[in-house]
Amino acid sequence: MKIGFTVGVFDLFHHGHQSLLERCSTHCDLLLVGVMNDYWVRVQKGHDRPSQSEQTRLLAVRKYHCVWKAVLLDTLDMTPYLQVADVWLLGENQRNMRPFDYPIEQVRISETPGISTTLLLSRGQSSVSG
Repeated sequence: MKIGFTVGVFDLFHHGHQSLLERCSTHCDLLLVGVMNDYWVRVQKGHDRPSQSEQTRLLAVRKYHCVWKAVLLDTLDMTPYLQVADVWLLGENQRNMRPFDYPIEQVRISETPGISTTLLLSRGQSSVSG
């Protein structure tokens, strides 16, 4: 069984997030997803983010059909998760993820054009349905 790992904020879980997870799942048998906790989202994106709580975001990811397991991350150190994964699945917007010291396959997943949480928030949307 090939285990894939990806990480994200998943704020306002939208079509772009769904597309990312679906494309990630094509590279592995089991998809492990890390959801960043509220503290680290604020550190990285500012005090007005995330717009949804970590529990809301975690539940949205856990409910998605192609996710094997979703965990809340309270660190920027991905080492423990990469040690159990066979492939690290990175979104295009994760260019700044820190490198790691041991070999693991990496796959870059392209963004879904025309959708992002930042764009939705700029339009005044505070939730996304479906």
